[in-house]
Amino acid sequence: MSDFYFPGKESAGSCCLMVGSSAVVLDPGMAYMADDMIKMITQIIGDRPVEAILLSHSHYDHVAGLPSFRRKWPDAKVYAADYAASVLEKEGARKTIKKLSADAAAANNTVVPADYDENLLYVDMVVHDGDVLTFGDQTFTVVECVGHTKCSVSYLTGDGLLLACETLGLPNVDESYNPEFLVSWIKARDSIEKCRNLNVREIYLPHHGLYGDPAANGIWTWMENGIEDTRIKLLDILDRCPDEESQTLEMEKLYWHPERKGGWPRSAFDINAQAMLRTIKKEFLITQTS
Repeated sequence: MSDFYFPGKESAGSCCLMVGSSAVVLDPGMAYMADDMIKMITQIIGDRPVEAILLSHSHYDHVAGLPSFRRKWPDAKVYAADYAASVLEKEGARKTIKKLSADAAAANNTVVPADYDENLLYVDMVVHDGDVLTFGDQTFTVVECVGHTKCSVSYLTGDGLLLACETLGLPNVDESYNPEFLVSWIKARDSIEKCRNLNVREIYLPHHGLYGDPAANGIWTWMENGIEDTRIKLLDILDRCPDEESQTLEMEKLYWHPERKGGWPRSAFDINAQAMLRTIKKEFLITQTS
């Protein structure tokens, strides 16, 4: 059995570490957190190298630490979905990641590393649904989970730990369900069902940590009920609110918690909120009137 570590726990980061005969990182996280994550990982593995870095998707709060990780462990290979690889190949996307990273750092009264190089944001190995990655005595099965982004994947370890991506949804500060379906509500719902049918003994939720056996503690039901409740609430917002500004304000009332650890800028929340509203409109309202 692999040993699981969550260096980002105190800052609600997204960086995790799996240690067996090899060390594997999931999501290097935000740029301004990278040096602290590297320090904590080094305290765990010592002089041993990180063999692989797995990406759950291409958002800045999950990948922007990659340049620092590449400098520390230059031989580590980065694995991600093909769509994530294509996103990171775009100069505009890399510059956006750098800008959002600077905004997140400022929100936490710090800065990105002075030697930050967005050109180190690239993928070495593309993965697909069902691929099995082997690093020493550890295996990771790739589980495509489109919904949060087009490139979202989860990873199921050989001993049944699901390293879930944000498509499945996350707990808010009050443990209520926080939706994360930016590109498709339908595919996000299907991803929850897909993961429920896997042989999962324990689940990790990004930015939060381990949540035990999801079948025993009701997490699957919490996700299913939560994503359906969100669909109903967003349809109501679209019905009641005539413009994007008022709709976004309603989303903030429901889901925005500025006290949440991690310091995501309000602007980033608003972008995601508007994406979810567009998704619901596209997948339900337009379909219903056609």
